[in-house]
This record gives sequence, structure tokens and C-alpha cells, in this order.
Amino acid sequence: MEHNRFIDLLYGRARRVHVTTALIVLNALAFVVSAGMAGNVMQIGSAVLLNLGANHSPLVMHGEAWRLVTAMFLHGGLLHIGLNMFALYQAGQIVERLYGATGFLLLYLGAGLAGNVASVWWNPNGISVGASGAVFGIYGALLAYLRAEPGSIPLSVFNRIRSSTLAFIGYSLFAGVAIPGIDNAAHLGGLLGGIALGYGFARPLSAVRALELHSARALVAIAVVVVACAWMWHRVPATQQGARIVRVPADGGLGRALAQLTFEEATLVARTNGLLDNLRKEKLGAEQAVAEMRNELVPRWQVQVDALSRITVPEGAYEKRRRLLVRYTELRRDALIATADAISRQDEARLHEANDLQRQADDLIEGLRDE
Repeated sequence: MEHNRFIDLLYGRARRVHVTTALIVLNALAFVVSAGMAGNVMQIGSAVLLNLGANHSPLVMHGEAWRLVTAMFLHGGLLHIGLNMFALYQAGQIVERLYGATGFLLLYLGAGLAGNVASVWWNPNGISVGASGAVFGIYGALLAYLRAEPGSIPLSVFNRIRSSTLAFIGYSLFAGVAIPGIDNAAHLGGLLGGIALGYGFARPLSAVRALELHSARALVAIAVVVVACAWMWHRVPATQQGARIVRVPADGGLGRALAQLTFEEATLVARTNGLLDNLRKEKLGAEQAVAEMRNELVPRWQVQVDALSRITVPEGAYEKRRRLLVRYTELRRDALIATADAISRQDEARLHEANDLQRQADDLIEGLRDE
């Protein structure tokens, strides 16, 4: 009797889990687009993911905070999205009914944002994608509901849900420690965000409304998550690799060119690091990595060289800075060309040359910053 009443109340909240279904469809559509761009369903390259909105601190912290949302709907391969969507489907069946459609959507997005902010804070040079943080948040909300409203769920169901949820969380966190490349910061951030919001949003199954956002408990939960995210955001290093161009007063369009160079360098360095990382992990072939460097990244460095070369500024300090920046972008371009050559030819001498060119570029920009 108790079990039947629980099922009736649960399905009385929502006959169908429309939000869960919509989220799975959106993730699947994003995966189809990214796999089509990459030409590979098993492994989506970092370059494609960055183009579509992957989470990467140098970009997020320099005007692209929207990546904290878009990264939730991108995945690195078929196995990645398959596991996440299966977990979302399993948990969504009950959590959306416990919290209602609006509450469930707020939990998903809030936990996902908390997870992605945690990822930026903990691993500021990483590139991360996936619904994992949001999914962990949904499981965290389920645990929170069991704690906040235990009387709404029969003991037999309570024990079964608690055991399966803890098993999923424990196994996933262990895998994140044991397997390189898994973003446990996003998992933990999403989990804790989901627990906080889930506890604040929880309402008895017998309540007329599944969500009361204006309640004190809900407002406190939202405030806790917002404050935690703000704290992590302000703890991210102010200067990230790939966004090191010093900003100097300028004339004749130099300021606009510097702003563009700062943004473009962040993107190019992130994509280069992603290619090299995937190459080291044997997730990407040398031929494909070299092709992306030569056909896409090198020409984009050349665009920056040309843009700075065309600018006319007054003689003196502005002109000196302009010439130094032209030389800097030339060195970055040439270092990338040498890196591509070294990979293609397996030429150690060419790799040393690439490293030397990069050191020259670093010394040049450090000198400019010190002026």
C-alpha cells in the first residue's frame, strides 16, 4: 500500500519526464554536429570542441563565460556521451518527478555551472566538456531529497535508491582518480552544487507545488551555490597561458589589434595544446595533428602578423611596441611551423628549433611587459 501510494504521488507530479528527454535530445544533437565536424564519432578533437564552446579557462576568463553553459552539451566521443546520457536517463526518471520540471531544469543547469566553474578553478589550463557535472548534480539532488524528505519515500525504496546512488557516485569518482583525463573537479563541483540546491528545493511529495523558489531554504541554497562559484571564480589565476599579451596604451588602431591578438592567442594556444595532448595520449594521429597545425593554426597566426604589420602608429614608443608585437607573432607562427615539421619528420633537431623560437617569443613579450 505504501509503495503504491508513493508511485501514485510520484507520477502525479509528472506523467512524463519532458525535461530529461529534451536534455538528452539536445546533447545528442550537439554530438551529431561535433562528430560530423570531426569526421569521427569515437574521438572528437579538441579543436572542434573549442570551436563549438568547450570549457577552457583562458577563454572563459577573457570574455567567453558562455562556455560554462555550452560545454555541458558537448562530449568527447560516443562512449563519453553514451555513459552520461544513460546516467541522466536513469536518474532523471525519478528526480524530475521529485522536483518537478522547473526544479529539475534549475538543478541540472545550476549543478552543471558549479561543476564547470570548479573545473576552471582547479585545472585552469585544461579543456573540458560533458554533462558529467550536471549529471552528478542530479544524483546529488537525489541524495539531498532522501535526507530532506525521508518520510515521502517508503523505506524499501529509500534504501534501494540510496545504495544505487552512492554506488554510482563512488565508482565514478574512483574512476576519475584512476583514469587520466577525467575531470573530477567538475564531478565534485556538480555533486556538491546538486546536493545544496536539491536540499533547498526539496518538497514533500504530498505538497501541491513541487518547487517553492521563494522559500527561505531554497533562497539559502541558491545563495550558497552562487557564493561558492564566485569564490572559485575569483581564485582562478588572473593570467592564463595563452592570454599573456600585455595591454599597452595605443593609437592608430593598435589597441583594437592588441585586443584581437589577446583573444586569438588564447584560442590558438588552447587548440595547439589540445592537439599535442591528444597526440601524446595516442588519441590523434600525427598526420591529422600536423594537418590542423599547417592548414588552420599557422594561417591564423599569419593573419595576426599581417594585421599588426598594416597598422600605422606615431613614431616612438607606439611604433616600437608595434614592431615588437609583429616579431612576437612571427616567432609564434614559426615555432608552430617548426613543431609541425618536427612531428611530421620525427626530427628532434627541428623540435629543438621550435622550442628555441618559443623561448625567444616568451622573452620578447616579457620584455615588453616590463617596459
